[in-house]
Amino acid sequence: MRRYLPVFFVSLLVAGNIWAQESSEKEIANKARIMVTIINNTEWPGQSGTGEDTFTISVIGQPKFIEKLKQLASQELKAIKNITVRSVTVDDDISQSNVVFIADGDLSLLAKVLKKVENQPILTASDVKGFARYGVIVELESAKDGGGNVEYLINKMVLRKSGLKMSEDVVKKAHKTFGK
Repeated sequence: MRRYLPVFFVSLLVAGNIWAQESSEKEIANKARIMVTIINNTEWPGQSGTGEDTFTISVIGQPKFIEKLKQLASQELKAIKNITVRSVTVDDDISQSNVVFIADGDLSLLAKVLKKVENQPILTASDVKGFARYGVIVELESAKDGGGNVEYLINKMVLRKSGLKMSEDVVKKAHKTFGK
């Protein structure tokens, strides 16, 4: 019996790691899916609606998220012909971005990004807990069920200041909203 105990524990560890990886991949896919849904239901000022303009999504951090977002955006953002999903740093020019996703939890980095996009029609989003309270428009958070599901929060005050118009349906489906 004692001989099999180490094998049992190793099996549990391997199974746990596989489950965590699958859950993590599911969560990344769900985050990308929610972002695509929000983008599809947001109107930018001066948006022509012809799909001729380049639409730029800039992501700080998370290479796996970038790949999943590229894949989903190319499939599901059909009204937009020229989509660019790019990895950036805080020092890069993000002024031509339509969306900036911040996956780094550094508050000084967040402050720099928010200063760069302040009062511009740029949808800011993050999956870092608490960033909606600091001024990010959309915060993605893991659902409490632990199964890789994702909920989102919306900072309506910052959304309004940005000049973006998000569908009421998307706002109503938010787990929580801030501001008026």
